[in-house]
Amino acid sequence: MIETTTVFPYRMKLGECPTWSAREQALYWIDIPGDGLFRRDWKTGETRHWPMPATIGSFGFFGDGTLLLALRSGFVRFDLSTGAATSIGPAPDYDPLFCRYNDGRADRSGRFWVGSMNERRSAPDGKLYRFDPATGRLETKIEGVTISNGLAFSPDDRTLYFADTVLKTVWAFDLDIASGSLSNRRVFVQLDETMGRPDGAAVDAEGGYWIALIGKVARYRPDGELDRIVELPVERLTMCSFGGPDLATLFVTSSSENLRSDWRETQPKAGLVLALDAGARGMPEPYL
Repeated sequence: MIETTTVFPYRMKLGECPTWSAREQALYWIDIPGDGLFRRDWKTGETRHWPMPATIGSFGFFGDGTLLLALRSGFVRFDLSTGAATSIGPAPDYDPLFCRYNDGRADRSGRFWVGSMNERRSAPDGKLYRFDPATGRLETKIEGVTISNGLAFSPDDRTLYFADTVLKTVWAFDLDIASGSLSNRRVFVQLDETMGRPDGAAVDAEGGYWIALIGKVARYRPDGELDRIVELPVERLTMCSFGGPDLATLFVTSSSENLRSDWRETQPKAGLVLALDAGARGMPEPYL
């Protein structure tokens, strides 16, 4: 099993969305049930926490230092210095009693892609959206999803990856990044019981697709062939991303919820943000 370090000793209920800001040399992440946003300065080690006004699913960076938050209640521009949250864009088209935004990230054209999910897992009424913060336009791109996950873009911006956790399926789409159109939907990876369910993902600089699974992170080549498996000492891994000064550190968030009763003894790192050298480099996270 590969050696890991702990980014911060605070244990998340459901840690998600580790995102590296190259400009700030800092790692951001969230705790979804805790309605919290975290930031750790890589040079000083200072860690800050901001409570959220509603359940947060994901976020992206604006070029002016503010953040775009995908909250259960809708999109907001969040000012880190004041804590002010200003609503932008339309209200969500789902029932917030049972649904919320989940996995999301910015593309390199300044748009934010985000999926929704049914928290009861009772119906495939989730979607994948593309939000343009400059115009406030929200477009539906994919429908019929139960839990949106695995969102990532190829280095050349010509392929979009997207997963439904419940179906254990990752699809690839041809992407026109200028218009946001998707075509040629095909199964990229179909996971079986030995691999588990797909959660959050990242793409490295060579086009390898990394995805958090049960107890491991797997890398798939652009042709969909399994390239490597990295076993980790936590069962419920939730998302992976690249960061650090040279973008060669793989950060992996995890959950401490819904584990066996002996998890504190058998999985002492459950709920923590892990960092490891996975032998690959990522790409800078784009700004909106």
